[in-house]
Amino acid sequence: MTKDKTRKELSQRLDGLSDRDVFMKSFAACEALCATDEFQKAQSLMTYLAMPKELDTSQANLQAFKLNKTVVVPRVVWDQRELEPVVIYTLNCPMEISRYGLRNPSGTELVDVARIDMVVVPGLGFDEYGDRLGRGAGFYDRFLASHDFKGIRCGLAFEDQLADSIPVDEHDMRLDMLVTDQQVRRFH
Repeated sequence: MTKDKTRKELSQRLDGLSDRDVFMKSFAACEALCATDEFQKAQSLMTYLAMPKELDTSQANLQAFKLNKTVVVPRVVWDQRELEPVVIYTLNCPMEISRYGLRNPSGTELVDVARIDMVVVPGLGFDEYGDRLGRGAGFYDRFLASHDFKGIRCGLAFEDQLADSIPVDEHDMRLDMLVTDQQVRRFH
Protein backbone atom coordinates (compact mmCIF):
# COMPACT_ATOMS: atom_id res chain seq x y z
CA MET A 1 0.00 0.00 0.00
CA THR A 2 1.26 3.51 -0.78
CA LYS A 3 1.93 6.15 1.88
CA ASP A 4 -1.04 8.22 0.67
CA LYS A 5 -3.46 5.29 0.91
CA THR A 6 -2.10 4.32 4.32
CA ARG A 7 -2.43 7.93 5.53
CA LYS A 8 -6.04 8.04 4.35
CA GLU A 9 -6.92 4.76 6.07
CA LEU A 10 -5.23 5.75 9.34
CA SER A 11 -6.82 9.22 9.28
CA GLN A 12 -10.24 7.58 8.97
CA ARG A 13 -9.47 5.39 11.99
CA LEU A 14 -8.54 8.47 14.03
CA ASP A 15 -11.64 10.34 12.87
CA GLY A 16 -13.70 7.41 14.21
CA LEU A 17 -12.47 7.95 17.77
CA SER A 18 -14.83 9.83 20.07
CA ASP A 19 -13.57 12.72 22.19
CA ARG A 20 -13.93 10.44 25.23
CA ASP A 21 -11.85 7.73 23.53
CA VAL A 22 -9.13 10.26 22.71
CA PHE A 23 -9.10 11.52 26.31
CA MET A 24 -9.08 8.08 27.97
CA LYS A 25 -6.55 6.52 25.59
CA SER A 26 -4.29 9.59 25.75
CA PHE A 27 -4.28 9.40 29.53
CA ALA A 28 -3.44 5.66 29.48
CA ALA A 29 -0.63 6.12 26.94
CA CYS A 30 0.88 9.02 28.90
CA GLU A 31 0.76 6.96 32.10
CA ALA A 32 2.56 4.12 30.32
CA LEU A 33 5.16 6.51 28.89
CA CYS A 34 5.85 8.10 32.28
CA ALA A 35 6.37 4.66 33.84
CA THR A 36 9.17 3.70 31.41
CA ASP A 37 12.80 3.79 32.53
CA GLU A 38 13.59 5.87 29.46
CA PHE A 39 11.19 8.62 30.52
CA GLN A 40 12.30 8.47 34.15
CA LYS A 41 16.00 8.80 33.21
CA ALA A 42 15.52 11.59 30.65
CA GLN A 43 16.53 15.01 31.99
CA SER A 44 15.45 16.82 28.83
CA LEU A 45 12.33 15.66 27.03
CA MET A 46 10.87 16.86 23.73
CA THR A 47 7.16 16.19 23.34
CA TYR A 48 4.58 17.78 21.08
CA LEU A 49 1.39 19.80 21.36
CA ALA A 50 -1.44 17.65 20.05
CA MET A 51 -3.70 18.54 17.17
CA PRO A 52 -7.37 17.45 17.22
CA LYS A 53 -7.74 13.63 17.18
CA GLU A 54 -4.05 13.28 18.01
CA LEU A 55 -2.86 11.67 21.24
CA ASP A 56 -2.79 14.44 23.86
CA THR A 57 0.58 14.66 25.66
CA SER A 58 -0.67 16.94 28.47
CA GLN A 59 -0.42 14.30 31.21
CA ALA A 60 3.15 13.37 30.23
CA ASN A 61 4.13 17.04 30.10
CA LEU A 62 2.62 17.70 33.53
CA GLN A 63 4.48 14.71 34.98
CA ALA A 64 7.73 15.93 33.40
CA PHE A 65 7.23 19.39 34.95
CA LYS A 66 6.59 17.73 38.33
CA LEU A 67 9.85 15.75 38.00
CA ASN A 68 11.77 18.98 37.15
CA LYS A 69 12.65 17.81 33.65
CA THR A 70 13.37 20.29 30.89
CA VAL A 71 10.29 20.13 28.67
CA VAL A 72 10.75 21.09 25.04
CA VAL A 73 8.18 21.26 22.25
CA PRO A 74 8.77 21.84 18.55
CA ARG A 75 8.19 25.14 16.82
CA VAL A 76 7.69 24.66 13.09
CA VAL A 77 9.75 26.95 10.89
CA TRP A 78 7.85 26.53 7.64
CA ASP A 79 10.18 28.37 5.24
CA GLN A 80 13.20 26.35 6.44
CA ARG A 81 11.16 23.11 6.76
CA GLU A 82 12.53 22.36 10.21
CA LEU A 83 11.60 22.05 13.87
CA GLU A 84 13.12 24.27 16.55
CA PRO A 85 13.16 22.79 20.09
CA VAL A 86 11.68 25.46 22.39
CA VAL A 87 11.57 25.16 26.20
CA ILE A 88 8.18 25.53 27.88
CA TYR A 89 7.55 25.87 31.62
CA THR A 90 3.77 25.49 31.57
CA LEU A 91 1.08 24.20 29.24
CA ASN A 92 -0.43 27.69 29.33
CA CYS A 93 2.57 29.40 27.73
CA PRO A 94 1.92 31.87 24.89
CA MET A 95 1.21 30.17 21.56
CA GLU A 96 0.78 31.21 17.98
CA ILE A 97 -1.60 29.21 15.82
CA SER A 98 0.23 28.20 12.66
CA ARG A 99 -0.77 26.36 9.49
CA TYR A 100 -3.15 23.43 9.91
CA GLY A 101 -3.97 24.62 13.42
CA LEU A 102 -0.52 23.74 14.79
CA ARG A 103 0.30 25.45 18.07
CA ASN A 104 3.75 27.01 18.01
CA PRO A 105 5.26 28.21 21.30
CA SER A 106 6.14 31.90 21.28
CA GLY A 107 9.13 31.42 23.59
CA THR A 108 12.68 32.15 22.51
CA GLU A 109 14.63 29.72 24.71
CA LEU A 110 15.95 27.08 22.33
CA VAL A 111 17.66 23.85 23.39
CA ASP A 112 20.65 22.33 21.64
CA VAL A 113 19.48 19.09 19.96
CA ALA A 114 22.41 17.25 21.60
CA ARG A 115 20.93 17.99 25.05
CA ILE A 116 17.60 16.27 24.35
CA ASP A 117 17.50 12.81 25.95
CA MET A 118 14.18 11.67 24.48
CA VAL A 119 11.93 12.85 21.67
CA VAL A 120 8.27 11.81 21.87
CA VAL A 121 7.08 11.67 18.28
CA PRO A 122 3.51 11.85 16.97
CA GLY A 123 2.38 10.19 13.77
CA LEU A 124 -0.58 8.88 11.84
CA GLY A 125 0.56 5.28 12.01
CA PHE A 126 3.17 2.93 13.38
CA ASP A 127 4.10 -0.71 12.94
CA GLU A 128 5.69 -3.50 15.00
CA TYR A 129 9.13 -2.79 13.51
CA GLY A 130 9.56 0.80 14.67
CA ASP A 131 8.47 2.42 11.44
CA ARG A 132 6.34 5.56 11.59
CA LEU A 133 4.14 7.34 9.10
CA GLY A 134 3.83 11.07 9.65
CA ARG A 135 1.71 13.62 7.85
CA GLY A 136 4.07 13.83 4.90
CA ALA A 137 6.20 16.93 5.40
CA GLY A 138 9.23 15.10 6.86
CA PHE A 139 9.85 17.55 9.73
CA TYR A 140 10.39 14.87 12.38
CA ASP A 141 12.49 12.64 10.10
CA ARG A 142 14.85 15.54 9.41
CA PHE A 143 14.98 16.45 13.10
CA LEU A 144 15.66 12.87 14.23
CA ALA A 145 18.31 12.44 11.54
CA SER A 146 20.41 15.25 13.04
CA HIS A 147 23.94 14.03 13.79
CA ASP A 148 23.75 15.89 17.10
CA PHE A 149 20.71 13.99 18.35
CA LYS A 150 21.78 10.96 20.41
CA GLY A 151 18.61 10.48 22.46
CA ILE A 152 15.73 8.03 22.33
CA ARG A 153 13.17 8.20 19.52
CA CYS A 154 9.82 7.27 21.07
CA GLY A 155 6.54 7.11 19.20
CA LEU A 156 3.38 7.83 21.21
CA ALA A 157 0.13 6.57 19.75
CA PHE A 158 -3.23 4.95 20.19
CA GLU A 159 -3.15 1.19 19.70
CA ASP A 160 -5.70 1.93 16.93
CA GLN A 161 -2.85 3.54 14.94
CA LEU A 162 -0.92 0.30 14.51
CA ALA A 163 -0.67 -1.08 11.00
CA ASP A 164 0.71 -4.42 9.81
CA SER A 165 3.45 -2.52 8.04
CA ILE A 166 4.22 1.08 7.22
CA PRO A 167 5.62 1.97 3.79
CA VAL A 168 9.03 3.57 4.29
CA ASP A 169 11.57 5.47 2.23
CA GLU A 170 15.31 5.62 2.85
CA HIS A 171 15.05 8.98 4.67
CA ASP A 172 12.41 7.74 7.15
CA MET A 173 13.79 7.42 10.68
CA ARG A 174 13.02 4.26 12.63
CA LEU A 175 11.95 4.59 16.27
CA ASP A 176 13.64 3.06 19.31
CA MET A 177 10.36 2.47 21.08
CA LEU A 178 6.60 2.92 20.78
CA VAL A 179 4.21 3.54 23.66
CA THR A 180 0.47 3.12 23.18
CA ASP A 181 -2.51 3.07 25.49
CA GLN A 182 -2.08 -0.72 25.69
CA GLN A 183 1.61 -1.60 25.37
CA VAL A 184 5.25 -0.50 25.37
CA ARG A 185 7.31 -1.85 22.47
CA ARG A 186 11.08 -1.58 22.14
CA PHE A 187 12.79 -2.10 18.80
CA HIS A 188 16.46 -2.78 19.57
